[in-house]
Amino acid sequence: MFKQANAEFAMMDLRCFIFLQRNVQPGSQLNGGKCKISTQQYY
Repeated sequence: MFKQANAEFAMMDLRCFIFLQRNVQPGSQLNGGKCKISTQQYY
């Protein structure tokens, strides 16, 4: 169960990373930071 959750959060992190790569704007950086903060709590 924990492994499955980990995989889901890894996917979220990946999406944020791709989002950051596409939009090189201050707003998108904030968005990516939020995603990383929310996923790191579960590791």
